[in-house]
Amino acid sequence: MQSRREQLQAYRFLTRRIVGGLVLGEPETNERPMRRFALAVFGGLLIAALVFAAVGIYGLVRPGGRTPAENSLILVRENGAKFLYLQGRLHPVLNWTSARLIAGTDDLTVRTMSQNSLREIPRGRAVGIEGLPDELPAAAALVKLPWTVCSAPRSPSSEVPATFLFVGSEPAGGTAVDPKAGLLVATDGGDRYLIYRDRRLRIRDNATVAALGWAGVPVAPVADGLLNAVPAGPDLAAPAVPGTGDRTSITVGGAQTTVGQLFRAGEQYYVMTPNGLSPVGAVTARLMTAAGAAATETTAAEAGRVLSSDQAEPPGFPAEVPTVPRDGPRYPMLCALYRGAPAADQPVVVQTYTAVSGEARLAPEAAPPAQVGADGVRTADRVVLPGGRATLVRLLPPPGAATGTTYLITDQGLKYPMPIDAADKVRQSLGYGKVTPVSIPAALLALVPTGPSLDPQAATLFIAPPAAPTGPSTSAGS
Repeated sequence: MQSRREQLQAYRFLTRRIVGGLVLGEPETNERPMRRFALAVFGGLLIAALVFAAVGIYGLVRPGGRTPAENSLILVRENGAKFLYLQGRLHPVLNWTSARLIAGTDDLTVRTMSQNSLREIPRGRAVGIEGLPDELPAAAALVKLPWTVCSAPRSPSSEVPATFLFVGSEPAGGTAVDPKAGLLVATDGGDRYLIYRDRRLRIRDNATVAALGWAGVPVAPVADGLLNAVPAGPDLAAPAVPGTGDRTSITVGGAQTTVGQLFRAGEQYYVMTPNGLSPVGAVTARLMTAAGAAATETTAAEAGRVLSSDQAEPPGFPAEVPTVPRDGPRYPMLCALYRGAPAADQPVVVQTYTAVSGEARLAPEAAPPAQVGADGVRTADRVVLPGGRATLVRLLPPPGAATGTTYLITDQGLKYPMPIDAADKVRQSLGYGKVTPVSIPAALLALVPTGPSLDPQAATLFIAPPAAPTGPSTSAGS
């Protein structure tokens, strides 16, 4: 008969087999089922102890403390407030850009700290430049060319034109104007122009319109911003020849001639200059005839005998009368494209559009009124730049000038100038030290409203609190 001890051993053996089968999958093993678990727990505790010891040693060697590093940006964990630590004081900083300008580096140290950690640090006055952007896109997010200036109705229900500036993009679907064609346009002030071969030619009076056969042709209203972007050509008027009316020593067909006299040999017209005949086109002939001049007939041989190298017509003056849409404009949107590195005689390309771009619209509740810059140029009604993007540009200097002002233009539609003598340092501070600015003509840059200057010295100035009113105060009960 089995004793109790034998029964207990048998029970333990059976229990160990069951646990071994469940835990290890081997009921015949001699290894204790919980041995691996115990070793794992012990190993985990040992590793945790080593980690805590390492952290403690690191804390002793490099304590975090409550004192930030000089020129570091502190973000308050509880409310997101921004401080710049300068000379032992926490100065509220107005925006991220000001902090970078003051620190003078794009590798700005940023720490997030609690209010309790900052409680004992003295506060200083606010620093920074009000109005600078609080977000700076990375250098890879900067856009370049093209720049497109467009004139389109302010809204679908309005015919009043507005100026839209697309930075780094151009609307799709544009068609270049035929070199033999022209566009009759007019500004809000009533000034009329002929856009011809990417130039604007001013029309002085109705006599010019009638002389060229355009009487009764509808004129398209365009925004001033577009016309300012298109380079000016010569006025659409009869050329003024120096000394007009003076007698010359040159005879044509045996007759004495005068300066400014009109001649015709077959289909070719000529104007007498002090040095001989200068060939002119049909436009000049029509304008002079409309002004009362009569063309004197001569022969090609006689004209060739007294031909002069003088140019009576200015450069860019049309020789033949351009064709214009007689039933009115069919383009609701007109744009001028600048693609950079232009030829000297073609800085922009004028294109027409049969439909208005979806972004060429103004939101009445969000559209600020257009400004007039210091140069008297009215800025664009809207600057279209994708969110989170910006561009770094430089004013295209006039011939002979060394360099122009550098600007940062953000998605807020403002340009922020950099001091010329500190432009490289500012670009480095903002993280754009390796970015080459895009050269933009003055007529296009003037369309972007100007924001505050990116001046590091101005950013370090303390912002004084507003002065208290000096006038007598009145209580509510008086």
